[in-house]
Amino acid sequence: MTREERAVTWLKNLPEAQKLSMEERIKICDRVAKGTGIVFLGLLVAEFLSLYLLSNGAVFDWMADTINNFATNSYGTRKYRSLALLGVLLYIPLFVLPIVVGAMYRKRQLKVLVGRALVDNKEVSTSETDQMRISHP
Repeated sequence: MTREERAVTWLKNLPEAQKLSMEERIKICDRVAKGTGIVFLGLLVAEFLSLYLLSNGAVFDWMADTINNFATNSYGTRKYRSLALLGVLLYIPLFVLPIVVGAMYRKRQLKVLVGRALVDNKEVSTSETDQMRISHP
């Protein structure tokens, strides 16, 4: 997805964003994407650290043991696909919270930044018309 496509996709539910230029929309989406990535990674690291510290690593040892036991008891051509699927099933619950919070952060920040950009554009346009009135009586 290009930056333009992302700007169109992310801001399609905000009709007031259509008043902004494409360049402004791209800048807003870039800023929100960076923030969302930081929120996602921060929550993921915090979640893994807290699980490790609270259980003294027992949760991760159990997950690794489960995958290793499955690997020793399975044979054939589908072994690696099955191992990958099991690994995903064991670790996917840890990604749910960061994904949900990241999506909520993205929606909220898009609304906030679009609102700020519209206010800034309105202030710029009113100050330009005020200057024209003053210079041209």
